[in-house]
Amino acid sequence: MTRLKKKFFIHFLILAVFSPIVFASAGLGAEYCASNGDSVYYEWIQGVAIGEFSNISDSNNGYADFTAKVIDLAAGSYPISLTPGYGSGTYTESWKIWIDFNHDFTFTTDEVVYSGSSSNTIVGNITIPDSALSGDTRMRISMRFGTAPPACGSFAYGEVEDYTVRIEGTIDTIPPAITGVAPATGTINVPVDGVISATFSEPLDPATPFPNHWTLRPLPLPLFSSVTVPPR
Repeated sequence: MTRLKKKFFIHFLILAVFSPIVFASAGLGAEYCASNGDSVYYEWIQGVAIGEFSNISDSNNGYADFTAKVIDLAAGSYPISLTPGYGSGTYTESWKIWIDFNHDFTFTTDEVVYSGSSSNTIVGNITIPDSALSGDTRMRISMRFGTAPPACGSFAYGEVEDYTVRIEGTIDTIPPAITGVAPATGTINVPVDGVISATFSEPLDPATPFPNHWTLRPLPLPLFSSVTVPPR
């Protein structure tokens, strides 16, 4: 099931027979692709510093989820420092950093903010564009032995770390559109304790609040319900 085809389900008790149409500006949590290094026997990510933020992590078996750590950034340039750790000897490590600027749960080539290689601590700068959407989003830092790491998938040697970046900028206030409803619009005789599922054009932040009632048209009656979102 693709990201845009996922659905959330509204479980409700119907006290009468309606032709239900659910109107809501709610979306679903989507998932970022997984990525990891298969082996950290020789090398791993030892330290990351961006602006005033720093994190010394040591080896994390190929992947570390540091999304609980929030890095506050705004449009502009920030110095970075990336440090590899080694089991023995030193090797040429290739680094790449992505930030999901448009919050679409993918890492694209235009969201690569840094790329470089070195056997020692590497320093540089990343730039947050004015067009970056504000709010919390994902940053992925990957280090791979030899060639540049991919945004998704596994590779033989190296490590991946994910962080949360909180960006100050333009807020996206346009709600996603409903692209499909099941049962179809105009369906009658929906059973008691039935299910209406709605598919949306894009995912929302999983923290988006859901209302506890919905409006049915043409009858503007409240429909008390619970909402179930598929796990991330």
